[in-house]
Amino acid sequence: MDETLGNDSRQARDVESQLARTPVPILTILYHPDLSRVGERSWLNDPGSRDGIRLSRIYPAFGRPGGDTHFPLADLHLSRKPHTMRISSQGEVSLVVSPHGNLVRIDGELVRGQQRFSPERLASGVVITLEERVVLLLHHTLPEHVAESEPLGLVGDSWQMAEVREQIRRVADHDVPVLVRGESGTGKELVATALHGAGGRSGGRLVSVNMAALVPSTAAAALFGHTQGAFTGANRASGGYFGEADGGTLFLDEVGETPSEVQPALLRALENGEVQPLGAAGSLERDVRLVTATDCDLEDAVSKGRFRLPLLQRLAGYEIFLPRLRDRRCDIAPLLLHFLRDYTRRRDLDHLLERVEQPWLPAALVTAATLAPWRGNVRELKNFARRLVIDWGDANQIGPRAQLNLSDEVEASPPSEPVPSSRPGPPSRRSLSEISDAELTDALARNDHRPGRTARDLGVSRTSLYALINKSKSVRKAADLEADEIAQVLHASSGDMVEAARRLKVSKRGLTLRMRQLQLGDA
Repeated sequence: MDETLGNDSRQARDVESQLARTPVPILTILYHPDLSRVGERSWLNDPGSRDGIRLSRIYPAFGRPGGDTHFPLADLHLSRKPHTMRISSQGEVSLVVSPHGNLVRIDGELVRGQQRFSPERLASGVVITLEERVVLLLHHTLPEHVAESEPLGLVGDSWQMAEVREQIRRVADHDVPVLVRGESGTGKELVATALHGAGGRSGGRLVSVNMAALVPSTAAAALFGHTQGAFTGANRASGGYFGEADGGTLFLDEVGETPSEVQPALLRALENGEVQPLGAAGSLERDVRLVTATDCDLEDAVSKGRFRLPLLQRLAGYEIFLPRLRDRRCDIAPLLLHFLRDYTRRRDLDHLLERVEQPWLPAALVTAATLAPWRGNVRELKNFARRLVIDWGDANQIGPRAQLNLSDEVEASPPSEPVPSSRPGPPSRRSLSEISDAELTDALARNDHRPGRTARDLGVSRTSLYALINKSKSVRKAADLEADEIAQVLHASSGDMVEAARRLKVSKRGLTLRMRQLQLGDA
């Protein structure tokens, strides 16, 4: 084989790999009167035309990830007269709102004229509402995450969830212990179920145990089993959870709460596959694939002597980190719809979600839900969907009162027409003219340049915060960083992205995105 051809081929593959990790802008349908269209996407590849990308009833076309058919929004309440979107070479997207087109809201706030969205803002997602009828999310995704052949029981087409699925597929057939990390409510047990189902042990049992619910004095017997008469009340022998899961998978949730008394025995079970039931003279072999999960800082627990370092090292044979729901905004509406379909079906209320002319689920509520932080993640969203069906299942439409109730538990934009309520309303917003450049700079530094925290600190919306940042001459943008400076600061920070972002005075997310744009390392 010609060496030159071989080098060219390798270089081409390298270029393709780099392009696959370069974020590209995309529009995702979060809400449409025809709810079957929620989740459809339109890739905003710059056509190189002076006219830009048109946004109206008939442009652009949307389709399912990996699908072959694409259709315009086609809602008759939307205008044919387009707004215009353009993508700069630096990854900034601008939207020119036509005075003759549809009413446009950005993150719940009415806008006119030209709007600019930096790459940092696209990383978290911009909610665009058209004529109070259609809700879109303008955000970044990675080209390599276009289609999913099998969702593995996990709802969501974000690139973050695509990476989680890929990790599950990669490790499913290996018997290495897997530690699943993530905030409470992110779906760690679903990942354990997916790991079990995708691997060679799917024919065996999946046994789930909440370690926080085990009583320390009986935890060893519950986990490893016991002989008859081993203790008072042990009228017959038990194989424990390890015995139940023999040949299958044992999922230990909240593993950080494992009683210290059983941690050495759990470590032995991981190292040699043997357990010793309480009261038994010898050990028994158990063929168990162990999956554990935690939302706590195990490294901190190790430093404080509450968790054994060798046990952590064994549990973390392979780690999967689950994203927070607020970090994958494009998945919130599909998840909400997934739960609503489930609960309406259980109560024979399927017809509620089939209405197109007068939809039961309002667009404003989806906008508010998308902008919410969801501290309880998917579990909190699931509970919210259940309450909507309970409270509004006998109504023609979910009323504005539901939107006001939402603001009591999550941060959301208020409805366009406030409804009287005995509940306290959201805090009043500050005028942008009240906020000086120095105050903006101090607030950003105080909150590690994280937009959500900084906006709350200043008492403004995210939209207003980005307007302040774009207008400021003293606030540095991640898009302005050069490759040499990033590399130098990363080296000085020993590769710590959080510390590097602090030194560069940008958000970690913004730094990560800029590194991807510059094709630096594995960012």
